[in-house]
Amino acid sequence: MSMGSTPLIKALCPSEGWIQGGTQVIVIGENFFEGLQIAFGSTTVWSELVQVISPHAMRVTSPPRHNAGVVEVTLQYKNKQYSRGAPVRFTYASLTEPSIDFGFQRLQKLLPKYPGDPERLPKEIILKRAAELAEALYSRYE
Repeated sequence: MSMGSTPLIKALCPSEGWIQGGTQVIVIGENFFEGLQIAFGSTTVWSELVQVISPHAMRVTSPPRHNAGVVEVTLQYKNKQYSRGAPVRFTYASLTEPSIDFGFQRLQKLLPKYPGDPERLPKEIILKRAAELAEALYSRYE
């Protein structure tokens, strides 16, 4: 690894999961290599459990956490932490949390965003866009 190739996380997909852990997460970024560890907050996922797919993608299973909340996701290699740029966050949700509002929040994250959209879309627009997206996906197979 050269000095100009510092590993960097750009995004997580999905960026949320249950506190029980077990969510398969694709980590998207740059300069990934074998031996990297991923930390969800203070919980490190050892390199043996991290699958490097390419220099730009890794697969990891989210570890369990005691309570719901948001944690920063960082990279480590030989006890050195990499967290250049804006931190990437993973949201842990409790199984007791799911509500209709929580469902709408999750759905909104999956939908395309358009210029001028408010941060939180009205539920009617979320449902309309979800229906349009589902119709577009399923019409490919007719």
